[in-house]
Amino acid sequence: MTATPAGVAALLALADQRLPSGGHVHSGGVEEAVRGGLIADGPSLRAFLHRRLLSVGRVTAGLAAAAVGLTAATVPRLDAEADARTPSPAQRAASRAQGRGLLRLARAAWVGPHVDLA
Repeated sequence: MTATPAGVAALLALADQRLPSGGHVHSGGVEEAVRGGLIADGPSLRAFLHRRLLSVGRVTAGLAAAAVGLTAATVPRLDAEADARTPSPAQRAASRAQGRGLLRLARAAWVGPHVDLA
């Protein structure tokens, strides 16, 4: 697959920390871990993020790979797979909120049937 200028621009927009959606609007459990005493300094933050990458990061990467070629008919199954692999109700709720925000943004930024799968 060859990158196009429009595709690169879209990826850069999605990666922009000012984008009001995605991982930039949710701490991924860091705030709660600080309140609970699990994170108290740089090394404990590093350890927390490393564990998160090995667990949630792998699940998220697998779901993203499974979403390639997604159709409206396969969205419910992938959603169920995500639920099965995300045991925390708070994490599932945050994920859904992020997904809804990203979908709203995509529908406003890019017109076409590819953003109307859900």
